[in-house]
Amino acid sequence: AASNNNLDMFEEMHLAALIHKGRTGDPTVVPARRALEMATRDAAKALGIDHLVGTLEPGKRADLAVVSFAAPHLIPAHSICSHLVYSAGASDVRMTVVDGAVVMEEGQFPGQDAEEVYRNADVRARVLCSS
Repeated sequence: AASNNNLDMFEEMHLAALIHKGRTGDPTVVPARRALEMATRDAAKALGIDHLVGTLEPGKRADLAVVSFAAPHLIPAHSICSHLVYSAGASDVRMTVVDGAVVMEEGQFPGQDAEEVYRNADVRARVLCSS
């Protein structure tokens, strides 16, 4: 998993920002915007797929998460970027779009059997862990 066992990339951004602050003693060392760039644009570069993903621009795949800010921990939203890094979590995601197609909306997987998706993920994880 790209984001530890809980599959929460928001938590990973949060940790990336906080760990560097604690290690250096500098509260400005990894600002929220930088942590978000690390999780998106820089991750795509590291994987060698930045020509396909990592930023939203013409010619690239439309991979995105739609986050609801209608929760007490996200109000008031003074800085969307800071809220995404320091306050949001996977449970705030309402929709996920991969290559322009909705793959998850309000906890449902349109056009897919959720139980089958979970079974396939479990089988693949067991194969990966056994090698």
